[in-house]
Amino acid sequence: MPYGTIKVDTITFTDAGVDKSVAISGLVQNPTFTGNVTATGTISGLIVQAPTVTGTTANFASGVYTTQISGAIVKVPAGSAGAPSIQVGVGASVAPGLYSPGTDQLTLNTGGVGRLFIASDGRVGVGAANVTGGINLEVIGSAPTLRVTGTSASNAKFELVSVGATLWSQICSGSDGSLSFNRDGTERLRIDSSGNVGIGTSSPTENLTVYSSAARLAVTGPSSLSAILLGNQNSGGVNNPAVIGAANGELYFGGGSSWSGGGTFDYNMFISDAGNVGIGTLSPGSKVVINDPGTGLSFTNAASGNFNIGLLGGVVSAEAYIYQRANAPLILGTNNTERLRIDSSGNVAIGTTNVGYGVVGIYNSLNSTIGIANATSYSQLQQNSSDLYINCNLSGAAGGNIIFRNGSTSTERLRIDSSGNVGIGTSSPGELLEVSKTASGTLNGEVVLQRLRSNTSNFVFLDIKSRRHTAGSDWTGVGLRLQHQVDATLMGFLEFNSTNNGYDVALGTSTVAPILFKISNTEAARFDSNGRLLVGSSTARSLYGQTGVLQTEGTGYASSGVNIILNNASTAGPLLMLGKSRGSVNGSNTIVQNNDTLGEIYFCGADGTDLDTPGASIRAVVDGAPGNNDMPCRLEFCTTADGASTPTERMRISQNGNTLCRTNANNNNATLTVYSDSTAGFTDSIVDVVFAVSSPNNTTARFAVFRDTTIVRAEIRSDSGLANFQANNVNLSDINTKKDITPADGTWDCLKQWEIVNYRYNDQPDDTDLNLGVIAQQVAESCPEVITVFQEAKEAKDAVLDEDGNETEPAQEAQPERLGIKEQQMYWMAIKALQEAQARIETLEAKVAALEGN
Repeated sequence: MPYGTIKVDTITFTDAGVDKSVAISGLVQNPTFTGNVTATGTISGLIVQAPTVTGTTANFASGVYTTQISGAIVKVPAGSAGAPSIQVGVGASVAPGLYSPGTDQLTLNTGGVGRLFIASDGRVGVGAANVTGGINLEVIGSAPTLRVTGTSASNAKFELVSVGATLWSQICSGSDGSLSFNRDGTERLRIDSSGNVGIGTSSPTENLTVYSSAARLAVTGPSSLSAILLGNQNSGGVNNPAVIGAANGELYFGGGSSWSGGGTFDYNMFISDAGNVGIGTLSPGSKVVINDPGTGLSFTNAASGNFNIGLLGGVVSAEAYIYQRANAPLILGTNNTERLRIDSSGNVAIGTTNVGYGVVGIYNSLNSTIGIANATSYSQLQQNSSDLYINCNLSGAAGGNIIFRNGSTSTERLRIDSSGNVGIGTSSPGELLEVSKTASGTLNGEVVLQRLRSNTSNFVFLDIKSRRHTAGSDWTGVGLRLQHQVDATLMGFLEFNSTNNGYDVALGTSTVAPILFKISNTEAARFDSNGRLLVGSSTARSLYGQTGVLQTEGTGYASSGVNIILNNASTAGPLLMLGKSRGSVNGSNTIVQNNDTLGEIYFCGADGTDLDTPGASIRAVVDGAPGNNDMPCRLEFCTTADGASTPTERMRISQNGNTLCRTNANNNNATLTVYSDSTAGFTDSIVDVVFAVSSPNNTTARFAVFRDTTIVRAEIRSDSGLANFQANNVNLSDINTKKDITPADGTWDCLKQWEIVNYRYNDQPDDTDLNLGVIAQQVAESCPEVITVFQEAKEAKDAVLDEDGNETEPAQEAQPERLGIKEQQMYWMAIKALQEAQARIETLEAKVAALEGN
């Protein structure tokens, strides 16, 4: 039997009122179940070999159901480790699968044992279900191991990150056997394959290498002195170590005997927390104190033994002196190289023997630096190549300020604070550059960039002013203004409003000049001196005698077109809106009147002289009396005739939807022409006239009426009747339009078979007068040539839906075939039969006359 569709709500197979499992076989097509599917037993057989189940829920209380399920919620029993509710494949004892040990819990098992547990709060346990509170992933076992293994030469990574955090941490194992610790994607610490540790470097060359532009190594303790021991190692500890110790901001240098976690040291040099240095003393009272009861500090010529430079106690008070007693320079050096020279005139040279750079000269082939320090910080003045650097508070954690002063009162003029902000006229700049001037009048701050022209007048490139809100002053209320000025003439400005002056940002000129916008130094748009926006052109042009405030011009769609695009998840589209009021000022809502034009669109073409001649227009005109939230309107479509220069209305859609077409002098004076250029034949109508809300099926409701100024000439009625002056009907019959002309065969025998009947159409009321005619199927038995298909048969089709369930093609009901007859041909067949009858009558009459004569 042919396949079909059975639609029922529920099918249940029972035996004595008890639901039973069933086996159904022999079907050759796989079924499709839609809706909720509930299986309470075992269903097997070809009927469920590979069906597709779609719907809301598929409940499987027990049993086996092999199927494909899409778009449905599958519900199965909770199950257990020994009998998982969802099984995959075949196991040694129990197939691996999934089961739920408790509410909102899920477990993956193999071999009848739970292996991976997901708790109701999302924590995961491997090997056990009791995951410790606060831990998201826990591996439990007698010797648990968690391994991260890469499958390529790239690093294997273990990454730690908190929800909402913008930084993350990583532990990476490199293919070279190294281990690195990263923060926010940047390596911070590395242990290479030889055990060397690098901080700030990925290539440590020593047991511990610390690298940074300002590297620091901290050795701290809770209270007592912390120390670094330097020496060789033996079984008892560090042998005869040198010691660098620190406590309470103080630094100790010394040595001691073997050290193995205890003992004392002898300290030979000390630096206090105030920066005082003591040699031979732990309590220096000044910057450098040398406590030596012997020779103190002296410098001698090793070759000759002569005492050229000496550090001597002063004769008066406690002064000390360094002298070069000969008429020769005093030279200081390191590593057997001269570093500083004071010549006999007192000039100082650092890094050079040339004292000609000034009273104090500093030279270095790479850079020259002057360091300035106090008890808590130090700064530098550095010459590097051709650049001069001022480095402030290099040892301070928060940086420092660079301040420029002058005058007898050391008045501050400029400051660069610790964050890099520059302040002129302010000691607390809040921006990268802040200029402030406290004075009488309206000026609070000013920055001027200018150059002096040959005629000594100033050409100002940039003038930035910030104004107080002082009544009577110029630019009152302007928070910031950037202006370009030539001498006393203001050329252009950009200002930002800080009070309610009706705008926030203003860009303009103080002269009658355009404002240009450029891309890649090429003009892209401009506001001309009349305030018009010109895109693609520097000259405003007239269309139909009008020069608008917006103009685009170019040589292609990309350079002259205007795109209006709306991206919105709704049925709304982009808008181009035209509006009109009868007011005389901006912002008016004065009501319009009947026949007022609300908006017009003109289409103009260049005629060789200008663009002032329109070829067509569309305009919206008030079509009635407007009122509050009531605006009746009509659309008028106009075209310009050949030889004319202004458009003439051709079609109108009135406020009630009626469409009026006016006579067109072309196309044989037809007012309305419907034309199709299809060459593949028609599958539907060119013109379709439909009663959309009713089916009147009478003689008073009409599909179309054809009238002149005095009378209705023809009409097509809703009951399919055609009313016209039938005597005026004309059918084309010219011999020049016909071919294959031959005498017709006789129709007498055919017409005798026609059964003339009385009838009513199915949709005609029962009290309607009976119609007289034939039945197409009966006529077809004897004269099939006069039968035609009036309505083609169509099969029923379901609606087509997209993946979101939206209908893209509507459902179609089945439509039977309906036959029609060619009545015009039947008329001529009747005339032909009448001619045959007339010939027979004449023959009979002749025979009768002959008989009567005899």
